[in-house]
Amino acid sequence: ELLRKLWAPGRTPIAPRPFKAKLARFAPQFSGHNQHDSQELLAFLLDGLHEDLNRVKHKPYIKSRDADGRPDEEVADEYWANHIARNDSIIVDGQYKSTLVCPVCNKVSVTFDPFMYLSLPLQSATNRAMTVTVFSCDGSAQPSPCTVTVPKQGRCKDLIQALSNACSLKHNERLVLVE
Repeated sequence: ELLRKLWAPGRTPIAPRPFKAKLARFAPQFSGHNQHDSQELLAFLLDGLHEDLNRVKHKPYIKSRDADGRPDEEVADEYWANHIARNDSIIVDGQYKSTLVCPVCNKVSVTFDPFMYLSLPLQSATNRAMTVTVFSCDGSAQPSPCTVTVPKQGRCKDLIQALSNACSLKHNERLVLVE
């Protein structure tokens, strides 16, 4: 129903309430009026799609072997074959290497784990763009907007320096900042 509404010709905005109510019936963690993490929702939906699209109906039990010094390529191929024997869908189509070292005996354990998404941190911006209107004191030029990039936690002197550079001020010219 949601997809039909999203792709219908002449579509209109869709209220999320009916979708959320139906989702909460299958996933109680999304019930109520608490704010939920969008990554959790996407992970839940991808996992559901993976299960629905899984071409393997009878999943055999397969015990994973340790790498024991074997080449990564050989171990990765073995882990992938074991994964495909139980889970064959287009949603999960990759794996990453995980290495653990025991702090007591220094035994190295290497595994390859399938993934359907990767969590990546979002970099917070350290700069911001500011647009100011520049006026000439003698009226020789029309007021014009000027956009410069300054540190997010910067000071007025940072804005003045950026504007001085952007306006190509000469050494005998000065810039006055007014709010």
